[in-house]
Amino acid sequence: VPSSQINVPFKIEKAFNRENQSPRLWLTHSCTKTALFCSVCLAFDERRLSNFNNSGGMCDWKHVYQIIGEHEKKFTHEKCCDAYFVFKKNRSINKFSIACPP
Repeated sequence: VPSSQINVPFKIEKAFNRENQSPRLWLTHSCTKTALFCSVCLAFDERRLSNFNNSGGMCDWKHVYQIIGEHEKKFTHEKCCDAYFVFKKNRSINKFSIACPP
């Protein structure tokens, strides 16, 4: 989370917290790239199809809050979160391989 609102092209509180004020712990900000990333998708999705887990990051500031909300609801993001929690518990993540639903 950026430490200051200075030179950040979005509202920190609005981006890093949901409407119910629960934190988006998966969301990270790169000061050097001026971009947002999804830490769990970076770690567990090898396909790199989302702006949140490719090398450039997400930097569509005009639609930032909408895109964050959409990313959070994607099947791939949910599976990456599942893989993270399993990994955190030191279990095998093989059954959580990312595959598109039929």
